[in-house]
Amino acid sequence: MCTTKGSGKCDTAGCKTGYKLKADFTACEACPAGCSFCTYDATTSQTKCILGQCDGGFVMKYDGTCLKCPIGCAACSLSADGNTAVCLSGKCKQSYVQATDLSCKR
Repeated sequence: MCTTKGSGKCDTAGCKTGYKLKADFTACEACPAGCSFCTYDATTSQTKCILGQCDGGFVMKYDGTCLKCPIGCAACSLSADGNTAVCLSGKCKQSYVQATDLSCKR
């Protein structure tokens, strides 16, 4: 995941996509699920997805994590309560039909 830069250290560009270098340069931390580009927060010791950088088929929650779109949905948005993903109008995958509640059905 990273190349060495002295004893126990990693090069700044040494993390592969989907990982971020820890602030102390000792290791690469995995980005949250559904996120390829993230930052490392040294105060919480966790990675957070960079705003707007969730992978396709995911939507970003207010806490910086990425939420998977519902089954059969190619693109979604966050619900008003911020806890669930809702399929965007007309964004069901092939062989799925959108119901009135915006869910995708076979």
